[in-house]
Formats: sequence, C-alpha cells, structure tokens
Amino acid sequence: DAFTYNSLVHAFARAKRVEEAGKWLRRMAAARITPDEISYGAIIDGCAKVGHAGDAVAWLGKMESAGLKANETIINRVINGFAKVGNVDDAVGWLDKMRERKLRPSVVSYSSAISSCGRSSPPCPETAVVLV
Repeated sequence: DAFTYNSLVHAFARAKRVEEAGKWLRRMAAARITPDEISYGAIIDGCAKVGHAGDAVAWLGKMESAGLKANETIINRVINGFAKVGNVDDAVGWLDKMRERKLRPSVVSYSSAISSCGRSSPPCPETAVVLV
C-alpha cells in the first residue's frame, strides 16, 4: 500500500541513499500505487540533503507532471538543496518561483537562500543583505 511504499522511500532518502529511494518510488508507480506529495517530498528532501539539487528539481517536475502541487515545504527543500552547495543564483531564483506558484516565501525560505550566500565561492554577503 501507499503507506508502506512511502515509508521505504522516506527511509532510503533519509539514509542519503536517494538512488534507492527513487527505485522504490518507481516500483510504487509500477505497482499501480500513485505516488503522492509525501512520496515526492521524501525524495526531494533526500536529494537536497546530499547536495543533488538538480535531481530534487527533476523530481519536483515529475511531481507536478503527475498533477500534484508543491507546497512551501517542498519548495523550501529545493532551495535548501541549492543552498547546501552554495548555488546562490538558483537558491534565490526559487524564491521567485515560489511566488510564481502563488506560494509565499517564509522565514525558512529566506534563511535557506541567505545561507547559500555564505557557502558560495567566493561568499557573497552583499546578496545576503539584500535578502534581509
């Protein structure tokens, strides 16, 4: 059932084994059990935590292609993925993409984007100040 598959996706994603989490999500769909926001949110979070922000965006695209809408928490995970690797342009760009989706960036959204400024090479404190 969906609960079992979501638990497996979440467990592998949390263990930073996102490729295996992706396999379980695909198996879920192959078993004709529709992945939901929880399924996609788990793998997006896992990708972000290991610094695979591009993969997080790809899974978000699959989620939206399936007719599901991303909420603030899921977009924050994407922002965090870009922040983790110091990708300021994309972290800040996702603040705009949140607004395009009629979502309001939160303190968590801005904090993640700001943290990307300190992790970039070279650090860009001026951009962080603009975000405050």
